[in-house]
Amino acid sequence: MPMTKEAAKKTIDSIFNLVKNNKAKFTLIANEVNTDGSKGKGGDIGWTRKNQAFSTGFDRKFADFIYNNKVGSIDVVETAFGYHIIRID
Repeated sequence: MPMTKEAAKKTIDSIFNLVKNNKAKFTLIANEVNTDGSKGKGGDIGWTRKNQAFSTGFDRKFADFIYNNKVGSIDVVETAFGYHIIRID
């Protein structure tokens, strides 16, 4: 059963507090909780070209975060697919 938006936000905020200052913990937890293609890769989606990120197949809020922030930035971003903790390496 899917969780409510409020429960998802509470969960992601708890995870964010654990990983925001610890790259190793980010990798470990991403490998445990991710359900997409980045599972087992420490949350790494690889390089993303700007034209790919701003295409119709990519979420705009996700793209905005990765292209409008500097290396080292990390935050919770709500997209059409739910909440994500995005870290720019």
